[in-house]
Amino acid sequence: MSRRIVFRPEADADLVKALWWYSAGDGQAAKRFEEEVEGTIGYISQFPNGFQIRRPPFRFAPLGKFRYSIIYSVDDNTIIVYRVRHMHQRPLRRYFGR
Repeated sequence: MSRRIVFRPEADADLVKALWWYSAGDGQAAKRFEEEVEGTIGYISQFPNGFQIRRPPFRFAPLGKFRYSIIYSVDDNTIIVYRVRHMHQRPLRRYFGR
């Protein structure tokens, strides 16, 4: 079953900020980060329930070599990506209102 993936504006902004940060130091790191995000999104699209619900209804998919997680939820045939967050940033309740 093919699911549509929707990035919220906050997730897009997170990606732009992370890519900017990695490209400022090492262009190869930015490329690896982008590949890791694409690979994880691919996995999520194939196995949307493959990651544990940590804060209902949000699932956290960690990026393998980076300290980031893709925070998403599954709604019928849509995967909604809310954030791409470094896991040492501000508390999540500030972003989810919970």
